[in-house]
Amino acid sequence: MKTPGPPGSLRAALSVSDSYPANAPVNLLRLFEFYLMAMFVIGTVRRFELYQAMAQLGLRLVRRYQKLFGVVRDQSISLLTWSTIIPAAVTLALWAMQSILTRLVFPHAQLTFAELLTRWWFPPVVLVPVVGMLAVDGYFLFRVGQIDVKETEKYFGQAESWLGTWKAKAVRAATLGYVDPDKMVLVEVQKAMTAGERLIHVALWWSAVQTAWRVGVGSALWLVYAVGSPR
Repeated sequence: MKTPGPPGSLRAALSVSDSYPANAPVNLLRLFEFYLMAMFVIGTVRRFELYQAMAQLGLRLVRRYQKLFGVVRDQSISLLTWSTIIPAAVTLALWAMQSILTRLVFPHAQLTFAELLTRWWFPPVVLVPVVGMLAVDGYFLFRVGQIDVKETEKYFGQAESWLGTWKAKAVRAATLGYVDPDKMVLVEVQKAMTAGERLIHVALWWSAVQTAWRVGVGSALWLVYAVGSPR
């Protein structure tokens, strides 16, 4: 008789039951749950520098560049855009849903690789969304936005040094209003707002694609379980 693996081991967590021995078949429903949590953790770690940079810029904008912050606030620009929040939030929500299904609603539900091969159409139904999910998730893991804090803060300082100052008024008066530093800063802020809107739009679209593939994998696994489970 084989001895069971340690209760807290990864194998036990992915097996068809927490009390199964170490060589128990992997439960694909639990495996998908583990995958979602792993992607949440890895994705958060991969984007940690991005979150940190945005937090630093936000704090410095509020504390050091009051005039520029007023312009940014009036234009309703958020430094922390949905593009940084959505991937982690959606992954966490899907993980919570999968965990509730596998551990509370259907605690004895199991789907092994052997059961996946019992009907000819089971493998393609599961593999197609799995391939799509892995491709999109892999793309998101390797493609992480970056912010040059020093370069951005340099532009912050330049804008702050001109906004509402005597230099800006002197330049505007000397050029008969043709060169208006305050207006130039406002134009640049509006450009940033437009670029931010495009970024959010693209991020929402890709997040929808990522969510669709993950929902597709979860739905396929539960469909195979429902059809193939004994009555």
